[in-house]
Amino acid sequence: MPIKLNNMAILNQNANNATIQENATTVANEKTANAATAAATAKPSTQDKGKKGKDENTKKRKAISPMWRVLTKARKTFKPQISKSSAIKQQCIGIHLSDSYPDIEKFWAEYQEQCEILLDSRKFHKDCKSLRLIPENVAEHIVFSGSAIINKVLKKGVETLGLDLQLYRDRVSPQIKVGEEIEDAFRTESKVNEKVNESEVK
Repeated sequence: MPIKLNNMAILNQNANNATIQENATTVANEKTANAATAAATAKPSTQDKGKKGKDENTKKRKAISPMWRVLTKARKTFKPQISKSSAIKQQCIGIHLSDSYPDIEKFWAEYQEQCEILLDSRKFHKDCKSLRLIPENVAEHIVFSGSAIINKVLKKGVETLGLDLQLYRDRVSPQIKVGEEIEDAFRTESKVNEKVNESEVK
């Protein structure tokens, strides 16, 4: 009888150990499952942050400079004009220039920087000379047309502009020195407008 009791005790102890081991395994599995769930939940938030960062960087890259904003408005004003002369282009720029650019000299300096992109191309110079056109003048008209046209000309050549080239013989930029003389002109115009407004009030 004592032997049978000892065997039963051993069996009971083994059963208890098996139960404890099963419980421990179950707890470990639950912890692993919870950790996996938490990791899976965390991944989308990390991806979302990455997407937001990319979107912000894209927006920064797409930010338009004040110079291009002025030219975009100027082109819209120029499009319905009957005359397509260089003087009309300059006037269209001037209409939108005073509001967006307090420093007029800076605008034309940035404008010329864009012209230099074209003027740095030997092919551009060669094409203009073969058509008996002045490269500097043609470059100013192309910049007025926008960055897409600049890239088109650099890739495919000046000839892609067709008959429009005949209108590119004169400069778009002021023929006088950029600076005090232009600023004086705008000051004079603003004074005239002030006087007109005062007379209307009276």
